[in-house]
Amino acid sequence: MLVYAPSILDAAAGPDAALQSILQGAESSGLSIDVPGSPVPLRSRRLHFDRVSTHLEEVGQTALARSTLDFEGQLGSIEVSSLGVERTEFERQGNGWQPRDCLAPRLAAVVGALQARRRALEKADAEALGHLAVSAEVGRSAREGDLLRRIASGQSYRPSAWYIRLERDTALVTEWYEIAADEHASETAKTRLTLTWQGSQFLFSGSLL
Repeated sequence: MLVYAPSILDAAAGPDAALQSILQGAESSGLSIDVPGSPVPLRSRRLHFDRVSTHLEEVGQTALARSTLDFEGQLGSIEVSSLGVERTEFERQGNGWQPRDCLAPRLAAVVGALQARRRALEKADAEALGHLAVSAEVGRSAREGDLLRRIASGQSYRPSAWYIRLERDTALVTEWYEIAADEHASETAKTRLTLTWQGSQFLFSGSLL
């Protein structure tokens, strides 16, 4: 019944009801989102779509659902919590609708940027880190950061949590991480990161560290 409900609603009540049904269905079935550069997907533990509004293109083959998304889950060992604006694009397939990418593409884009930053830091790759910044100036400041120097000297970096606030064009992230010289000595710290939507991706507009 859950499989056919959106198609039934589409025929009986129109696309708006069908798209809302798809989003609400994910709340019970959960989400698994592939993240570039991660061997494991981002998996939800709890999620809730609210304030859903939909817009149907004139030709009736594509649609956009705007909503707020309250999400809790994990990317491997990293705790991920997010609250904010989501935009889900749909396209008609047969008698129903399918998301063009995934049901939470803006969350996926933020976590993808954080994962790329994580990989660059773990390798102490200053050049790769600079490519994630909105400007060369931000990239240069990252190369000079104390955290990058400590990782380059052999200390390990392990993020444990990303707490995300998604606005319309920006994402504010609080990251908790551990930095360790060896298995017996480590310290826990946090940093605040700002990302800005640029074209089709989120890039870091504040400090990368």
